Amino acid sequence: MVAEAQGDDDLAVRQLDDAIDREDRNWQLYRARAAVERHLGRTQSAAADLATAQELNPIAFGLPAAGSGSGSE
Repeated sequence: MVAEAQGDDDLAVRQLDDAIDREDRNWQLYRARAAVERHLGRTQSAAADLATAQELNPIAFGLPAAGSGSGSE
């Protein structure tokens, strides 16, 4: 993300907000926004975005996919 690389974290968050508005199922956007929010000290927002990213793609976080049958039955 260009804005983040240039050190404009607030602009990076706004750009990620816009991207998420267009692609709200893209877990990578939530993970990227969480990283910027964490850098800004917005820990609650960062945690919420990480939780959303994890929900959208649990495998990327080392968790079993929903319905994978890995739990005890």
